[in-house]
Amino acid sequence: MSHGNPSSQSDIAQAVARRLERQTILYDQGKGFEFILTENAVRWRPGPHELMRAQVDRLVSMASLPNVQLGIIPLDREALDAYLHPFIIWELEGETPVTVETLSVLVQIHEREEVAIYQRTLDRYRQSAIWSDEAVRWIQTTASKPGSTPTLHG
Repeated sequence: MSHGNPSSQSDIAQAVARRLERQTILYDQGKGFEFILTENAVRWRPGPHELMRAQVDRLVSMASLPNVQLGIIPLDREALDAYLHPFIIWELEGETPVTVETLSVLVQIHEREEVAIYQRTLDRYRQSAIWSDEAVRWIQTTASKPGSTPTLHG
């Protein structure tokens, strides 16, 4: 959090606690979650190996929840769309807004044509990703070892 703190929150411990509290929604079986990460995001190392090992363990743990789907887009897969920035598509009753998180602000997108662009992009990401057990195995064998090189088969 100290690296990614553009709003200069003074109480890092409180900011971390809030993020962890937000994650409790993942345990609500009435809600479904789909996460797609790029290999670069999984390999990004903004801290010591021990910290990153904890992050890998957390990803694997969350992927085991029945309402969570985890996909990884490895670098050795064909990219079917450009990865320009992270985004979240919210499938809510009667509305499907998109949230784009920039360095300093959250942008909410509600216009149907704009949302459709993000939905098409997400569909292409889904096609490029490896999923479920294969994604977990990839994370465990690739991201958990410093300096390792992925080897995917199939």
